[in-house]
Amino acid sequence: MTFINGPRGTALDDLHQYGCSKVRFPRHDGAHLQAVLLNTAGGLTDGDELVTSVEWREHTRAVVTSQAAERIYRSRGGDARIETALTVGKEATALWLPQETILFDGARLDRSTSISLCESSRLIVIESLVFGRHAMRETVRAGSITEAWRIELDGKLVFADRLRISDDDAPLDSTLSDIACANGHAALATMIYAASDCGDYVDGVRSAIAGQRIAGGVSCLGPLLNIRLLAPSGQALREGIVTLFAALTGDTPQTLPRVWQI
Repeated sequence: MTFINGPRGTALDDLHQYGCSKVRFPRHDGAHLQAVLLNTAGGLTDGDELVTSVEWREHTRAVVTSQAAERIYRSRGGDARIETALTVGKEATALWLPQETILFDGARLDRSTSISLCESSRLIVIESLVFGRHAMRETVRAGSITEAWRIELDGKLVFADRLRISDDDAPLDSTLSDIACANGHAALATMIYAASDCGDYVDGVRSAIAGQRIAGGVSCLGPLLNIRLLAPSGQALREGIVTLFAALTGDTPQTLPRVWQI
């Protein structure tokens, strides 16, 4: 999927969709063109692969989100794979705001996100994980999550990260309860804010975290803010993310995609 800057502002230039992966473009009155991703299969399990590539060309502004939370179901042994590649051109504003990914007991997920930026581009990325459904009192004891990040700025690597949590040595719920891991929290997220002025937002983001039902921290890594969040449930995580989004953009929660409304 590619966005270009046309006579009437940001417009879709190219779209290729296949299999269970579909895209819809709802009508909106906001400043950003919106694209909503749908997985018509209803979820993923071992052997399934979901690949998404999005390019924001020069001077474009668009938000890409998902219709609902992605679901990763019990595996028979292999991993479900989610691969995302984002390219943001000069003076472009890109928002990658998928809803939560829910892991069920026995799920195995390998997720990777690669991003290519320009010095003058602006980007907000959110990727979150929820271990079981809190309202259903679900416990995730078996399975694994592997998550990799790679971000380049003008062709130079500026951020690389890899996370793995598995049941290799202990049940997942036991590992998540460890103070060195999630300290008993059942939901976690990574937010990346990339912009030339990202350092100006450190104090505001820290204050926003302190006022929510979440735990977390923020690091300024040159042109990036790396925000890590932990929450007791998916709902608490979402509420925290909405508040942090407002702190980064000055927007009210109502300006998020409608599918994100609490």
